[in-house]
Amino acid sequence: EVKGQEPKNDADWLELEDHAIQVAAAGTLIQLGGTGPSDAGWAKQPGWKTSSEQMIKAALAVRDAAKVRKLDAVVEANGKLVEACEACHTQFKDELPTEGLLHQRPHSESHR
Repeated sequence: EVKGQEPKNDADWLELEDHAIQVAAAGTLIQLGGTGPSDAGWAKQPGWKTSSEQMIKAALAVRDAAKVRKLDAVVEANGKLVEACEACHTQFKDELPTEGLLHQRPHSESHR
């Protein structure tokens, strides 16, 4: 199921590729321990590295699917990305699983 805006042109697909690369890079960076007060300790645990590797793999699958403009493959890979993120947050940071990002009002509603 597609939620949000479906890529409509080459610029949209390229933006999706760029975002997927950024997420993969973030997965590499969080292996170093991040900046949160508990991140350095978590980074020493095997589950942290496993989760970040799953995040990287899923993000690269999104990028690969975007490169060939296959929306169904993007949706499937994005589902795996969400699963990887949620599994890690459940294990390490369940009380704040999304840093509040998914609970904010959409931009269009916040300026009414």
